[in-house]
Amino acid sequence: MSVAPAVLLLLAEIISVVPSLSMVRLSGSEQRTLDIMFRNLTALELSDIELEVDTAGRCEAQVRPARLASCLPSDRCGFSIRFSATDRTPRTRFPVMIRMRSRQHADLRAFRMLVDALPGPPQAEEGWIDVGVLRVEAGSGRGRMAALAILGLVPLLVLLGLGIYLKRRTRGS
Repeated sequence: MSVAPAVLLLLAEIISVVPSLSMVRLSGSEQRTLDIMFRNLTALELSDIELEVDTAGRCEAQVRPARLASCLPSDRCGFSIRFSATDRTPRTRFPVMIRMRSRQHADLRAFRMLVDALPGPPQAEEGWIDVGVLRVEAGSGRGRMAALAILGLVPLLVLLGLGIYLKRRTRGS
């Protein structure tokens, strides 16, 4: 494999993630299930995929299945997260961090979702629109920046070297 396709693979997204809900609401019920579907966008198999949910102790989260053995290229796979309210669950909206990783990639995708534990009926049913409740974070910003810098600098340096070579060649003739 040459350098250019390898660098382009670094820049490509590894997975796409689609949660079944834009916000998890615990106000009406004490338990809520969130399904997360993802698709392997690479040409390689992903193995030992796991999902980690960081609730900062505000509620409980159980992930099913605990680990997926593999996800073939362009396959759709999924996890189910069951959120449960506890005595420590604040009666407000709070973020939870969800991270996906595999054996090949320490950080496939990370995103934040909001849990709505406000008492009473959910505000979205009253005509309010929740803006920005799902925030997807880049997994490898530094790696992408380095790859883009290399892709931009290498052709420039090659052209500069070719110009110097041709200039010296014409002077020597």
